[in-house]
Amino acid sequence: MATVDFTIGTETFQLACEEGQQARIKMLAKSLDTRFRSLSKTFTSAPNNTVLAITALMMEDEIRGLREKGSSSGNTSLHDDELAKVIDQVISPVADHIEALAQKIETL
Repeated sequence: MATVDFTIGTETFQLACEEGQQARIKMLAKSLDTRFRSLSKTFTSAPNNTVLAITALMMEDEIRGLREKGSSSGNTSLHDDELAKVIDQVISPVADHIEALAQKIETL
């Protein structure tokens, strides 16, 4: 098992992954970070965890749209299992972090 470090916004994450997946995860994280930073400029008063949640929701909406488009046209080029696995590897630690931040906020 390998590990990969990546940063989204100001938060750095370390993720265990299969050997050879590090470059792909870093590429996905860079894309997520770019989207996060773009949305941060729009939602300037929102906390980072909220912007991150919005970013993840928008990406999930795009993925579902592509899947729906692919299935309605009979296109099966999107490998759902592989895509879901990579998304899970990147989004799960981010979601866990958002949940932890939300719990901290609730206790304030």
